[in-house]
Amino acid sequence: MNSPILLPSIPNLVSTSADFACPWLFPGDAIPAEVRGPKAKVKRTAWQTTPDTSHNFFSGWEGLTPSSRVSDKQDGNPPYKLHAIVADYDAPLSEEEIVNGITRMGEFVPTYFSRSLSGNVHVVWLLEQPILVPSFAFAAELMRFIAKRMGVDRFGVKLDGPAFANPGQYYCNGCDWSAIQGEPKISKSMVQGWVMEVAESFSFRDSSSGVQIPLDVVWEELQKKFPQAQWPADFVEGSTGPSFWIEGSSSLKSAIVKLEGMYTFAAHATKAWWSWRDLLGAQFVEGYESKSLGAAVENVFFDGKNYWRLDGQNNWGAYTKEDTAAHLVIGRNVPKTAPKGQPSVVDRCLEHIRHWSKINGACPFVFKPSGMVRVGQTSMLNTFTKRVLPPSDEVVEWGDSGQMPFISSLVDGLLDSDEQRQFLLSWLHYYYASAYACNLQSGQNIFIVGGAGVGKTLFSTKVVSPLIAGHATAEDYLMGQTAFNSQLFDSALWTIDDNSAAVDASSHRKFSTIIKRMAANTTFEYHAKFQVPCQVVWQGRVIVTMNADEESIRMLPDLDISILDKICIFKAADKPRKFPKSTEIEKILQRELPHFARYLLDYEVPDVCIGTSRYGIVSYHEKSLMRTAHYSSRSYAFAEMIDDWRTEYFEDHTEDWEGTSYQLLHQMSKDPARASTMRGITAPQIAQQLANLKNRSYPLECDETAEGRIWTIRRQK
Repeated sequence: MNSPILLPSIPNLVSTSADFACPWLFPGDAIPAEVRGPKAKVKRTAWQTTPDTSHNFFSGWEGLTPSSRVSDKQDGNPPYKLHAIVADYDAPLSEEEIVNGITRMGEFVPTYFSRSLSGNVHVVWLLEQPILVPSFAFAAELMRFIAKRMGVDRFGVKLDGPAFANPGQYYCNGCDWSAIQGEPKISKSMVQGWVMEVAESFSFRDSSSGVQIPLDVVWEELQKKFPQAQWPADFVEGSTGPSFWIEGSSSLKSAIVKLEGMYTFAAHATKAWWSWRDLLGAQFVEGYESKSLGAAVENVFFDGKNYWRLDGQNNWGAYTKEDTAAHLVIGRNVPKTAPKGQPSVVDRCLEHIRHWSKINGACPFVFKPSGMVRVGQTSMLNTFTKRVLPPSDEVVEWGDSGQMPFISSLVDGLLDSDEQRQFLLSWLHYYYASAYACNLQSGQNIFIVGGAGVGKTLFSTKVVSPLIAGHATAEDYLMGQTAFNSQLFDSALWTIDDNSAAVDASSHRKFSTIIKRMAANTTFEYHAKFQVPCQVVWQGRVIVTMNADEESIRMLPDLDISILDKICIFKAADKPRKFPKSTEIEKILQRELPHFARYLLDYEVPDVCIGTSRYGIVSYHEKSLMRTAHYSSRSYAFAEMIDDWRTEYFEDHTEDWEGTSYQLLHQMSKDPARASTMRGITAPQIAQQLANLKNRSYPLECDETAEGRIWTIRRQK
């Protein structure tokens, strides 16, 4: 079932706050009876302008700040996006009159109509896709243009013209709606063409479009309108034939074809020159021009230097003005010629792109809809066009008898318990399903720890990676060795393997902090060499695979920071397994991966694995690895130092120790044997580690006093 269409709305006519609601689904049971009817205008106005009124006043216009109503004041909220065209007709109409009005609208069939509280009629045309505008004045001009182009006054009664052309107008919902069958919408290319035409006149350019209709299209339309039309040869420029549209003309060569129309020599013709507008009607010609111009500039953007568009392989690329002009002519059939004294259609298209399709930068937003996106108040181009590996269509079974025996065996043998498997599959289901829907959601980064040769790297790089369109090796960035990361953000999966990572204390701290940030944040600095950094939305995952030896396991992140809800830690098998040759594995996975994708889409997440909306799945931490990580943490090492000191200290002292972190540092450094160990440790570091120990229930306390933070270390644990 499709989601309901939401339009910008305010609760009353004095409200400055706006929201989104579906007018035709809005309940009307709270409308006071005394405000209905043509004679209730005074009471209705008072009710509409009361701050306590909570009703639905809708508009087709969304403001630059969506949560505020549209306003034309100097410091107000200008219109930014048109969702729907709304007309208010100042007369009560019968059902028959409404049907006749809709019929007179021709191709512009409304989507909905309703009766207002006064008994008059509101008519709504939904757009196939919202359209952006630059200012209040432009929006008003666009509405005046639309009124003429659509012929909204053909409905049969008086249109409220000032309200129609006012982007700041909100209409009181009468809650009495009727839908037109099929819910027709005005096409994206049509509206884009209207905007382009208004932009030309708005910037004081000649309103003549200069768009030339291909003669084969003209001839096809002429035959529809004039069934008797015949032409002795190809209908091309300069060819001659009969004046078939002029009644009574019998000459077989009385007309000449021109690019812009027909010239006739028929003696009894009312005029010699007949433009395509004259022959085919303004509606057809203007509609063709609007659609042609809209299609010509569709999905072309300008970043202040280059023009961006998709190439033949569906990849976004940056092109020069000259390249783009050539593409418009050759690839999009934009004519090079122009009426005398007017700019060419190519130049008009480029001007339109520079002004109305301006972006602040281009970067990948993985598994988000491709094209222009908004990041705050900034317009960006999403250059990511990859898609997940398509799933198979059939129902898939797990195990040796199913359609993916190798992958089933790999996952079953990789982890040492069914509990771990269900958490891993739940995590992967949430990851793949949201990417499949092109709406990737945030999730935990995972660590897989186990013996060599058990399939950890095979799982991350040969199974998970193909599912979500590939991976990037992120060692240098995650270990804090480089700030250049543009190649990484084009992948939704980053991998790091302990065989390639040397971990010292400094790198480990950076690594732990970045791993936490990659799950907690959604916006990052996208920094390509020789380019200005920009902000990119990234909600991918990091998979870290490591062996279980003491050196490798140091890659587990520092658990002293608030990271547990942002990572999963899985324990893999210890003993190596025998796998087929790599070439054979590639063939097997090529067969099985589509079935695994289907299995993941259909996977029912167990209740125990269902998490919050932030990450979707509960974070999993294998207990024995958590102990190992704890023993490797900085706070545990500091606890060992404290234990050694306190054993000696309390041999000579019967009272608890009290003091600041600096005083503890001084006290612990008194012993010459311990002084060398304490060298390089600062009082702030002591304070941080004491806080970590306190959070881990170590026998100490902290009091905030006028003299500072006083720590108490108990004599007995």
